[in-house]
Amino acid sequence: MNPYKIMIADDHKLFRELIKRSLQEIPDFAIVGEGGDCSELMDLVETTSCDLVILDIGMPRGSGLDVAKWIKTSHPDIEVLILTMHKSMDHLKAAMKAKADGYLLKEDAFQELIVAINSIRKGNNYISPLLSKVMADHFMINMSKPANSKLSSREIEVIKLFSEGKSVKEIAELLVISWSTARNHLHNLKRKLSIKRNIDLVKYAIKEGYIK
Repeated sequence: MNPYKIMIADDHKLFRELIKRSLQEIPDFAIVGEGGDCSELMDLVETTSCDLVILDIGMPRGSGLDVAKWIKTSHPDIEVLILTMHKSMDHLKAAMKAKADGYLLKEDAFQELIVAINSIRKGNNYISPLLSKVMADHFMINMSKPANSKLSSREIEVIKLFSEGKSVKEIAELLVISWSTARNHLHNLKRKLSIKRNIDLVKYAIKEGYIK
């Protein structure tokens, strides 16, 4: 059987080295490249054959989520595992929108990394065990939303992120949309809800149960 070829991208060299060493212990795995920023990783993907890319969300010279989306669009045969410290539902949803095959928290990495890779290799999606409670909380909030909500699902995502203190730039990155699109969503929300002040958007989100 041919080895399963893996690339690793993380801006923390020591963490990258620890991950590489743990994977090199598996006879069927081959590390074919590693990078410390988004640009370096994209160059590697273009020039080196691989089966799986493991990458962080927050890296220099770009966004890991944007790179994940680019890989799944330009190289659909390559699988992507997000390995990150971010345990929020917003980041998980953004990774799913980018078509990532797995989402593993760094605090789970040394117990679950091999499990995650083998799951993805078999054609399954993988989500870190530590996110189970976050997912359950998100499900309960969604179940409590009024059935006759005025807002679209995307508008709900935007108002929720904005009310949690995210900037327009951060909202755009999390939802994998442009800055101008995120800004327009906020403008349309205010117009639709007849709201002028940002604080009133937050009050509306709390009232409707979109945030706690």
